[in-house]
Parts: sequence; structure tokens; C-alpha cells
Amino acid sequence: MLKLNRTMLVCLCAAVVAGCGNAPPKDTLAEKLGDVMEEAPEPPALDIIAPEAVATLDRNQLMSVLLIELPPGEQIPEHDAGMRAVYALNDSSLLLNTDDAGDVETYSTGEVDVWSAGSYAIENTGNEAARVVVVNRTAAPLTPPVGDMAASEPMSQPEPPTVLHSGEDFEIDRIELAPGSSRSVRCDDPCSVFTLTPATLVVDEEGGERDVMDVFENRSVWFDGGSTWTVEAGEDAVVLVVFKIKK
Repeated sequence: MLKLNRTMLVCLCAAVVAGCGNAPPKDTLAEKLGDVMEEAPEPPALDIIAPEAVATLDRNQLMSVLLIELPPGEQIPEHDAGMRAVYALNDSSLLLNTDDAGDVETYSTGEVDVWSAGSYAIENTGNEAARVVVVNRTAAPLTPPVGDMAASEPMSQPEPPTVLHSGEDFEIDRIELAPGSSRSVRCDDPCSVFTLTPATLVVDEEGGERDVMDVFENRSVWFDGGSTWTVEAGEDAVVLVVFKIKK
């Protein structure tokens, strides 16, 4: 027994001399974590926080387009977001809760609003489901205009779109077409087109080719800045809402 204890003691001493008993450097754990987590994770997207109430129609480096359908009394948990443009698809009443206070916003169908960047929850205080389109602007830099199209003059229109909102961050236009008519639209700034009705969007490509898109109702289509496109109405009238990201 004594011989075994001496053997163990010799091994322990050798380990200490070799450095096996030394404590690891203080920054070893931090370095390992730094290799795994190079940057803090982004906050979860709104459609992940409330998947039953929020559908993402479009998302890119400049903005995300969301369709929110919130039942009465339901709430979307508090979340962070940038400057937001809102278009009401029906009469609704929404409570925007922040840490400091809550404000009830009442909307009529077709009304627009702009919510400032921040963190808050959204609650439907009305008696019916609230349906709104939300365009959330990100902090990413704007893409430059495409090619020589940016230098050309905007195309004149006999009946210009109805400007619902014009501010430093967004311009929101409503376009209505009678059956069988068409209109050429130019987006000097990047824009997202939300279809209140089915619509046909046409982009003239180089070489004379036409990119024809038959878009369903309640969908979003993205156009870069400096883009010119045409909306065509068939047997039924067409209604669009165009969200332009201002530079």
C-alpha cells in the first residue's frame, strides 16, 4: 500500500513539473467562444415570433414586406424593427405597446401610416381581425440606380397615381387601372409593389424581350431603383399600392 502511494506521488509530481497541473489561461474560454460566436445573433424575424399572424411576402437587403392578419384580442409579442410603413386592408384598431406607454391606432380601409423605429408589441383591440400590410425598412445602404435608366427623365402619365404618403423615408402611392387599360410606372427609388387585386406586371428586357409576371392578389414584387415597368389590366380593374424607399 505504501509502495502504491509513493508511485502515485511520483506521477503527480511529474505532472506538476510538466505543467499538467497548471490552470488554463483566463482568456482560453473567451477565445473559444469568440471563434464560435463571431457576432451577436440578429433578433428573430416577426414571422418567426408570430407565425400564425404574420406572413412574409418579400424580403431583401432594403426592406421586408409583411402581411399581418391579427384576430381580435390577439397580440404580437414585443419585437425590434426599423421604420415601418403601414397600409390598412380593412377597418381596424391596433394598440402599439412600448415600455413607456401604449397608443391605440384606428385605421380605415386604405389608410396609411408610418411607425417609427423601435421596440413594441402589437395588439388587436377591435372586434374583427385586423389586416394590414407592413413594409419594414432596414438599416442597409440603398442600392445605386441601375445603369443608364437612372439618368433618364421620368415618364409622364395622363393620370398620376394617388400619393397616400410622402415623407423622408417612404412614399406610398395607390394605382388604379380600369379594365383593359395599362400604365407605365417608373421607380427612381427602390420600391415594393403590393397587389390589392390580381395584376399583370411587364418589364421590357434588353433585346426586345418582355418579362411578364401574372401576380396574384395580396402579393409583393420588388423593383430596383431606376426601374420602369408596366402594369396591365385584363377584364377586371387592377389596384396596386407602391411602397418607395426614399434615399
